Amino acid sequence: MLLERRDKERGVRPKIGDEAVALSEEAAAEPLKRFAYWLIRNERTQIERTDALELLGRLQPQVPSLQQLGRPEDALKYLLERTGLLREPASGAVDFIHRTFQDYLGAKAVLEERDFGILVKNAHADEWEDVVQMAVAQSDHKGRADLLMRLNERGNREKDATVQARLRLLALASLEQATRLDPAVRRTIETEAARMLPPRSLRQARLLARTGPLLLGLLPRAQDLDGDEELATVHAICQIGGDAAIPRLREFRDTRQPLVRAQLLGHWDRFDTDVYADDIIRPLLTADPSQPVTVRSRAELDALAGMPGCERVGIHGDFAPEAVRAALDPQRLRELRLRGALQLDDLGLLADFPALESLTLQSCRNLREPAPLTRLPRLHTLVLEDLPQFEPLAKLADCPRLGALHLGLQVPWRGLTELSRLGDLRVLALPMGTVELSEIRHFQALEELRLHEAGGRLLPEGWGALLAGLPELRTLTLSPEQLSALLYDPKAQIAQVTHLYVYAKPGAPVSLRRIARRLPGLVEIHLTQGNEIDLSHLAGLSGLRRVRLAYPGEIRAAANLPDRVDLEIYPQP
Repeated sequence: MLLERRDKERGVRPKIGDEAVALSEEAAAEPLKRFAYWLIRNERTQIERTDALELLGRLQPQVPSLQQLGRPEDALKYLLERTGLLREPASGAVDFIHRTFQDYLGAKAVLEERDFGILVKNAHADEWEDVVQMAVAQSDHKGRADLLMRLNERGNREKDATVQARLRLLALASLEQATRLDPAVRRTIETEAARMLPPRSLRQARLLARTGPLLLGLLPRAQDLDGDEELATVHAICQIGGDAAIPRLREFRDTRQPLVRAQLLGHWDRFDTDVYADDIIRPLLTADPSQPVTVRSRAELDALAGMPGCERVGIHGDFAPEAVRAALDPQRLRELRLRGALQLDDLGLLADFPALESLTLQSCRNLREPAPLTRLPRLHTLVLEDLPQFEPLAKLADCPRLGALHLGLQVPWRGLTELSRLGDLRVLALPMGTVELSEIRHFQALEELRLHEAGGRLLPEGWGALLAGLPELRTLTLSPEQLSALLYDPKAQIAQVTHLYVYAKPGAPVSLRRIARRLPGLVEIHLTQGNEIDLSHLAGLSGLRRVRLAYPGEIRAAANLPDRVDLEIYPQP
């Protein structure tokens, strides 16, 4: 008996007679269950002493041995001193020594009251997770099936996707507690959960991650995953974070997917800095120093300094230039991404990194002078965004090897005319608000042009003909509005483009009708978020080899694509 074990451990012998009455474990359980039931119904972890006394006063007439202890104050004192489950952490408050005892006894009380409604109503809340699972474990065969089906039915009714996912995952997790269950009920719960597990896209992963640590024990093991499912599963675990997630992430350290490694190296901030550094970051970078790693705190920056040889680093946060310099290997650094570095007002520190090939500057709002970039002999790729004082961009023409320039919002530029001396660029991404494309003819070496952030209506009207005049252009990224304008221009015959990317808004129609006529050389087409996608219009493209649809709406005529065309749909249906 629980009380007897507690007494033996403490060397206490129950007093008999007028001073006190020994309370049986069964009788003690009644007030403890009432306390637990009160706490969970009121979403509390502590019960006020006055409320506890009131509960005992109402309960004593029903439990004779409890009544024999005397006043409610005497009964409460006995429960605090003798059960080992209650404590008085502060004057006027009572709680259980561990939340598990509260959840176990509360679940027991709910079952005795047949109050399944309160379980189903609150099952989406974190604090009810253990109560629900313990109720499933303690319930009889019929009650267990009833509770699980009620959870499933509420999940079907829910419009909130996060709540729906949590209810279905909780029902699935509770199956482990169901030693006996109607096979039909088990199949129903497993079928509903199977639609979500494992996640097949980053969107699904973020949705499932909002259900919390409950998800960790339900995701498949690393060896059972590959492709998009492996990437999405790691993303979900990283989004949950915390100590419990690290053992799951260790399973993926030997992954063959670069994108999975990037996930592991990009979410350091969600875990204990030192533990994650030892268990995840260091092993990955030791195996391959060329993998990109991201730091967001001074502790992470200091830890990175102890891992020499890192070649690709993202530093997100406002750190002093000296701290940034100390964390990086001057001979090995090839890529640097700085975000939110407000203490950085010039780029003089980059002179210490002659091997730098790629640089991203985002929200470093006090930077003023591009000239230091011209002294980086290997700089090839430059990404600029939210740099309101960073000018004049014309100086970038003096960068000896600059081949790719990505311009985002709030970068002071004066149109393509300002960049006309950068005629050797091979990749160019233009910012939101761009309208005029007349000067694009100066970029005869251009191989890739990204316009999807620019305006929907580009000038001059015949801008498609300008693109046709770029002999090296192979990759084109457009918005659906730009695509429509391009396809309806009879002079836009851009035969040299082989790769087309279209980024649509959710639900936006994407017409592919005239692509074969305007872009006859296409080898690959990537469409994101489009609706009403009729693939029959692509059947006439003789060189087409791959079509990738990400988050598509309605897809028509997929069977009309020739066998040589590889159709990929993400996430997989």
